[in-house]
Amino acid sequence: MAIDSKGGPPRPALATDTEREDVREVAEILARKWYLDVLTQLQQDGPYRFNELKRELGVTPKVLTDCLSELTQRGLVDRTVYSESPPHVEYGLAERGYELQRIAAEMAAWRDDPDTTPTVLVVDAVVSTNIRFSEWLSEDYTVERVTDTAHLDDDHLHRADVILYHHDPLLADESRLVDRIQDGSLDVGVVHVTAHRRSSTRTHGRAVELVEPILKDELLQATRTAVETADEA
Repeated sequence: MAIDSKGGPPRPALATDTEREDVREVAEILARKWYLDVLTQLQQDGPYRFNELKRELGVTPKVLTDCLSELTQRGLVDRTVYSESPPHVEYGLAERGYELQRIAAEMAAWRDDPDTTPTVLVVDAVVSTNIRFSEWLSEDYTVERVTDTAHLDDDHLHRADVILYHHDPLLADESRLVDRIQDGSLDVGVVHVTAHRRSSTRTHGRAVELVEPILKDELLQATRTAVETADEA
C-alpha cells in the first residue's frame, strides 16, 4: 500500500492493469540493447548526426537505424531535418527522453547500497573538458555529466555530493545553477573551475577554486577536499 501524497489514507500502488502494463513497457524500453546507450549519449553530448552517433557508440548502421526509429516513434528522440546545403538530419533527446533518463537514474540509485560512492556532477558546456574531467574522476566517484544546463533539474542536484562546474561557459545560461551555488543554498561540496586567477564572480563559501590549465592530480585533490567539506557541513 502507498501513502497518498496529500496525507489521505493508504491507496493501492499500481492498482490497475493499465498502470502495471505502463511500468512493464518502460522497463522493456530500458532493457533493450543500445536503447539506454543512445538516450544517454544524446543526453550528455547531443544532438548528433547519424554517423557521429554511430561512431560514438560503435554500433552497426542497421541497429542504430532501428533503435532511432523506435525511439523517435515513442517520442523519446527528436529527429530534425535541416534543408541547408548539403541537407542533413540531427537527433536529439526529446523532453520525454529526459524524463525517462531521470527514471533510469532513480532506478540505479535505488539499486545502490546505502553507503554509496560519492557522486560528482560535472557541469560544463564545453564537451571536451566535460569528458576529460569526468574520465579523471570516474575511477573514484560516480560521475554524472551535464553539458546543457537547460535540462539540469533538482534530481541531478539532490543526487550530487559534489558539483564541479566550469563557470565561464555558463555565464550566458539561464539555469540559475551558478546563483544557487554562489548563495550557498545547495548542500553540496563545490569545485569551481575558472580561466582567471581571480574570478570576478563570488563563489560558494566552501568552494574549492581551480584555475586552468588543470592537472588530473589537482582535480582529484580538489574533489576530495570538496567531499570532505560537504561531509562536515
